[in-house]
Amino acid sequence: MSSPCARPSKNVALTFWNTSMKCIRREWLITYTSDERGNPNSVIYHDVTAVDFSPDGEILAAGLSCALWIFETRSFSRVKKIELSGCTIPSCKFSSSGDYLVFSTTRIDLGWCWDTGKGDRDRDLESPAVWIYCGKDFKKIKYFHGHRRIIMSCGVAPDERTIASVSKNVYAVDQHMDSNVRLWDMQAAKEEHLHDADA
Repeated sequence: MSSPCARPSKNVALTFWNTSMKCIRREWLITYTSDERGNPNSVIYHDVTAVDFSPDGEILAAGLSCALWIFETRSFSRVKKIELSGCTIPSCKFSSSGDYLVFSTTRIDLGWCWDTGKGDRDRDLESPAVWIYCGKDFKKIKYFHGHRRIIMSCGVAPDERTIASVSKNVYAVDQHMDSNVRLWDMQAAKEEHLHDADA
């Protein structure tokens, strides 16, 4: 059995430990960017914000700033990276069967993305959102919008018909209060229930 953890610093890494507290692998969470000529121009350090194992223990999902990384747990090698530019992932959870991976995203800048051709918001990139991905091939199935602030946690009911998400207003004074629990129908892709904690 192994456990992932991360320590925030300039040497940010996702470190995998066995039950004897022996480090078995370290994945550095650094992205190097370059200019149009290929010259390095910046280094981005990613924070780990959420982790979850698949029910069979064979897959680990790690939510970071700007990406969701998928690892297989035999060697803890990264097998997939889902790019989520400008977003952070506060929560990720596998369903009880492992067929689904549900995670929440929040835009780092908390702004809107606009489709300049249509003059309308781009709902795919708009945040906060709850996403459903296939837990086997990690392809996007659908997403839900409704929260106005950071979705702190999300999860799938054991029958895999309902997703619960909870948001929190992290600002002391905010005209867009959003501290509530939402229940989503996974098949119909719509909100089933809203419980407003501020009411």
